[in-house]
Amino acid sequence: MNGTVRYFRDKHGYIAPDNRSADIFVHHSDLPPLISIKTGDRVSFEIGSRHNRQIAINTKLVEAAPVPTYVPVPPREDYLTNYCRAAATLNPSEVPLSFSGEAATHFRTLSASHAMEEHRNIK
Repeated sequence: MNGTVRYFRDKHGYIAPDNRSADIFVHHSDLPPLISIKTGDRVSFEIGSRHNRQIAINTKLVEAAPVPTYVPVPPREDYLTNYCRAAATLNPSEVPLSFSGEAATHFRTLSASHAMEEHRNIK
């Protein structure tokens, strides 16, 4: 029988069979040696019984779940504002290369004196 690991954490989890029957419990002690599974993996397994409960035995990995792609989270606006204020003591023509768009515009509009005044107000 085949299915998808719906949940697997802390040495146990559940497999959703392809035939849409009830989820099957799986425990790490029932996995073959050197086999590890994670949520989203496609697996093949047999159904066994323990303590009057259906469990997955002889579980084999068929296809690993795709690794999630890292999507950088943009910094919060208050972080950019404070960073720009501190950086305003530099020459405004020397905008750091990491600044772009809104942050670069904000950086260029701040004067060093305004940045220092804002810095005193923040404290």
